[in-house]
Amino acid sequence: MQALAAFVLASALLGAIGPALVCGAGVRETGPGHLTSIVEIIESFPLGIEPTHRASGVLITPKYVLSTKEAAGKPGITKRRHVVVGRSAGGEGVAVEIDYKASPEHPDGLILLKLQEDVNLDAVTKAANLPHGNTDNTGASALLASWGSTKDKLQSSTVNVLTKAECVKKGVKEGLLCSADKGKGACGGDEGSPIVQDLKNGVYKLVGIVTGAQDVKTCLETTAYFDVAKYSSWILDKVYG
Repeated sequence: MQALAAFVLASALLGAIGPALVCGAGVRETGPGHLTSIVEIIESFPLGIEPTHRASGVLITPKYVLSTKEAAGKPGITKRRHVVVGRSAGGEGVAVEIDYKASPEHPDGLILLKLQEDVNLDAVTKAANLPHGNTDNTGASALLASWGSTKDKLQSSTVNVLTKAECVKKGVKEGLLCSADKGKGACGGDEGSPIVQDLKNGVYKLVGIVTGAQDVKTCLETTAYFDVAKYSSWILDKVYG
């Protein structure tokens, strides 16, 4: 596994090609040691073909990453997907293979990617905190962050979470969270990216997960998110039950 991880990671760092990322004038690069719970999902191929960016996700325990089913995809005969952990801590990171057969899926579209090896959490690399089931984050600000074809840099932008009534008026499916900050939002390739709130000391609380494919034409207008608080019981049951 270590040899495979080294090959995948080396190829990725030489120039993985990915789609657009968190876009807009308010986007900034995130420095080393920040948002270390946010990971990249890459797809690798045989015959020396360079891996590509597929999606983002958020580390919630040493063994599990929360993302979306559409973003995570399924492995094929000629392709495999890995979670790259630790790059936002300032290092090269480690590619960890996903155990798809043991990765629970929720009917709404979320997936808990079970890793074949535990991630080593330390003073820098930390898992995100889950919100309580009754948490209401509407009307609050949060940080949207994502990986992709941005010279291996984690991109982030502060967004304002609208009320669910406001989201419905903007055409967002009932029950989802959303933001509509002009010039700041998610585009194609940002699936599975989280919005989080800073709890200080390098720890972040997970608020939402970018839903399936975002419309590039409207990425600067409205971004929809799964409300993670609604799924806290399901997540805890699958991880610890």
